[in-house]
Amino acid sequence: MVLLMVAAGVQGLLGTYLMHLYATPSLYGLDLIGLLPFNVARALHIWLAIYWIALTWVAFSLFVLPYFGVELSRGKAIAIMGFLSAVAVASLAGVWLDYLGYMPFSSGPVEPWFMFGAEGRDVIEVGSLWLLLTAVGVFYLSYLFHRASRLAAEPLRPFASVLSYVLAGFGVGVVVGALPVVRPWPYFTEDEFFRWIFIHAAVEGFWPSIVITVLAVLLVVRGLIPAGLARSVVMIDAVTEVITGMIGAAHHYYWTGFPAVWMYVGAALSILEAIPLGFAMAYVVLVARRAGTLGTLTSFDRTLLTFVLVAGIGGSMGVVFLGAGLINAPIVNYYVHDLQYTMAHAHAAFPLAYGLPSITMWFVALYLAGHVRESHLKYIRLGAIGYGVGFYLQALLSLVPLGVLQTVYELRYGFWYAKTVIVPSVGLDPAPGFWETRLAQLFIWLRMPGDLTAAASFAIIVVPMALDWVLSRRSA
Repeated sequence: MVLLMVAAGVQGLLGTYLMHLYATPSLYGLDLIGLLPFNVARALHIWLAIYWIALTWVAFSLFVLPYFGVELSRGKAIAIMGFLSAVAVASLAGVWLDYLGYMPFSSGPVEPWFMFGAEGRDVIEVGSLWLLLTAVGVFYLSYLFHRASRLAAEPLRPFASVLSYVLAGFGVGVVVGALPVVRPWPYFTEDEFFRWIFIHAAVEGFWPSIVITVLAVLLVVRGLIPAGLARSVVMIDAVTEVITGMIGAAHHYYWTGFPAVWMYVGAALSILEAIPLGFAMAYVVLVARRAGTLGTLTSFDRTLLTFVLVAGIGGSMGVVFLGAGLINAPIVNYYVHDLQYTMAHAHAAFPLAYGLPSITMWFVALYLAGHVRESHLKYIRLGAIGYGVGFYLQALLSLVPLGVLQTVYELRYGFWYAKTVIVPSVGLDPAPGFWETRLAQLFIWLRMPGDLTAAASFAIIVVPMALDWVLSRRSA
């Protein structure tokens, strides 16, 4: 868990570094471009997030599976974590080596760089071989939860079954992201179709059901909600998320050469994500209200509820208002596609809907193992709230204003200008582009309050847990 905390911290620092590069190519006088250029830093930022979250889910699954009736030896658990961790490290090293030009290039039917280095596709940077190995781990975890659905006590069986199915669905999505395995797709439209299937299989199709199921199980075990209510929520959410998330991927197809009708079909289905997520928000509020009627809650229960409330409400608002509402409606999407609104949506939704629940799993596992002091729980609760505030400060002070400014210049000069650093001129010196305008630079630096708040809050959560773990290990 401590290593995953370090990975999450490095991933956050890479995000700050990327935003800094929009303002100046040096990091306070330190030139890292040769070692860590923008494309490498961006790929590592995205995939470190994916890996520390996914590996947290794997580690937490191995921790709780014995409670579901699936016994795993210590050696097998270590082997599973070791295998997937090695795949993660090797894939990130492959991206770095490939983008810096150290990966061999072949013009034959098999491209080693595509398999072992970086696919070179936005978001799907890691090589196809590493994706296939990751899929193997995901499928095996799905199998373990399938076993749990037969062996667990009756209240837990439906939750294990849902986790088995959604993990299998995500595994299929990972395999799709690896296609055609040995070389890139020959046509851009083909490539974009499969790329968006992979992305939506993760963040909008199957990942939401994984998170909601795990949090629901924790609340049931603590007696904070009835098992029947949690089961209904999980089942409804799993079905609606998969339908709206996967078919909703079609709103990207217009931009890759498909007929315009797909923008309307995909956007309509994508906006319908507001239904399960709105239901999830109401569910979180109901949990909080019901918990208030249970009398005195333990400090652990209050901390768990704090994590659930911040993740549920903050993550859902990031998806519904900054995603479906702000950028997915067809007539709006035509003008705001691929502007900084998307980054606002990502920075409000992803860290809260997936990152914070993963941090919750760290907390629960370490607390139940006796590695977190009761006196530290109030600080951890404060950190969870600050974590959500920090990412919304990023979105509202910096990323949304940047999107608005890009829209103004797009309507004036065209979409191309919203992406420029300099504007070449025939016979004249280059003119400053969008990212060099004074307002854009101001909004870039306004990321700092949100970055500092999120970073400080993350430290408030993880430092006490890490220190308590170290001290308890020493005393043992």
